[in-house]
Amino acid sequence: MNKIIKMAISVLLLCIALYFLDWGTLLIAFKTLNPLMFLLALFTCILIYLIMFIRWYMLTNMIVRLSFRAQMKIYYYSNFLNTFTPANLGSDIYRLVSLKKFTDSKLSILFCLIKERMLGLLSYLFLYLFFLAVLWVTDPEWIGTLKVYNITGLFIIFIILVIFEVPFIKGFLEICANNFLLNIFGKIFTYIQEGLCFETQNKFLKLIGLSLVGTCVWILMVGIVANSLGIDISFQKLGLVVILAELVRLVPASIQGIGLREGTYACLFKLNGMSPEAGFLLGLISYLVLSLTLVVSGGISFFIAKER
Repeated sequence: MNKIIKMAISVLLLCIALYFLDWGTLLIAFKTLNPLMFLLALFTCILIYLIMFIRWYMLTNMIVRLSFRAQMKIYYYSNFLNTFTPANLGSDIYRLVSLKKFTDSKLSILFCLIKERMLGLLSYLFLYLFFLAVLWVTDPEWIGTLKVYNITGLFIIFIILVIFEVPFIKGFLEICANNFLLNIFGKIFTYIQEGLCFETQNKFLKLIGLSLVGTCVWILMVGIVANSLGIDISFQKLGLVVILAELVRLVPASIQGIGLREGTYACLFKLNGMSPEAGFLLGLISYLVLSLTLVVSGGISFFIAKER
């Protein structure tokens, strides 16, 4: 029932977006799509999943009694399951069930999944602030007029301070929150601490480095699609749009964020003084590439031979 509701929300959001957009402009923009650039975007997206698998293997190789090849087979198939599950839950559940028999504790896999999510989230937050800072240096007049990006930046700084448990932030929460909220914050801090608990600082730097590279390659892939559609936008401006859309997509209100993500692209493009139809189409095609990559992941998993 919950899945049906989310599918209905996805369809409704897409219909609302299409109602307010100019279909003629959408069709003209779609006709400019270069098939070769589309294939290049697809291969770029496949590269992202290789980077993310290496990160996952680094997280689990000390606790899971499986080879690199066996883990790769499970990882790629788990990503295929994300094709029809919200918020990437299919991948997480499949890996938890598949790997628990190859480790001493099911909780250790759960904590690795939490760490993976935390690393992905931190890469979004760090890169958003980086792109925002670059724009304040290179184009202060443009970024200075867009309050949405700047307010989001301040909120992200607050979130980062909360994540790393900066003392005055924790004290502020203790003063402002009641006992019920403090209990919730306490549980959140516990999960965050586990999500940031790594064997060594060097390992954390390697993992966050892979996460940052993976996010940049994702933005590059969207940039390739934008170029094929004739959309002229700088990498840092595109980075803000892509990261905000990804953060919105984390809300499990629809299947894979369908409707939310395309609507976010359209709204942010209009905010940037660009065509919302181009933004909608960019989001639509970019996530089409992602969906095709998830299907390809299933194929890759099928062709990886089982170990005997």
